[in-house]
Amino acid sequence: MQRHEEYDFFELIRALFLEGLKFAAKNPEFTLVGERLFRDKNHPLYDEVMGDAMQNAQNFYTELLKQAALKGELRDGLDLDFIGHSISSLNLSAVEYYFGTHKKNNAGIKDFNENMIGTIELLLDFIKYGIGTQKKGGSKND
Repeated sequence: MQRHEEYDFFELIRALFLEGLKFAAKNPEFTLVGERLFRDKNHPLYDEVMGDAMQNAQNFYTELLKQAALKGELRDGLDLDFIGHSISSLNLSAVEYYFGTHKKNNAGIKDFNENMIGTIELLLDFIKYGIGTQKKGGSKND
C-alpha cells in the first residue's frame, strides 16, 4: 500500500478495506475469535469487544475525515464526529449484510472473497455519493 497521503479519503478507505481483507485471508487464526463473536452477539464479551472496537474505529475515521477536510476533499459544514461514527456503524452493517446474504454458503471471515469486495464497493459508493439525485449547494464536492 502506498503512503496514505497519496490517496484521497475514499481511495484510502478502499485500500484499508482491501488490506484488511488480505490480512484476514492470510491470517485466519486472528479472525476466528472475531468471527465467533460476530456470529454470537449474545456472548458476554461481544458488547465489551465491540464497544471498544467501535470507539477506536470512530476515532480513526474522524481523524481521517479531518485530514480529508483540510485537503478540501469533503464539503464544508459536515459534523465529522457524526460522520466518523456513521462510517464505523456502516462498516459493521456491511459485514452483517455480507454474512446475511452469503449465509447459505456458510461464509466466514476467513472466506472473504470477491463478493465481500463487491459489498465494500457498495458501501464506498454510498459514502461518497449518497442516495440523492439532487446536488446540495452546487460545489464540486457535493
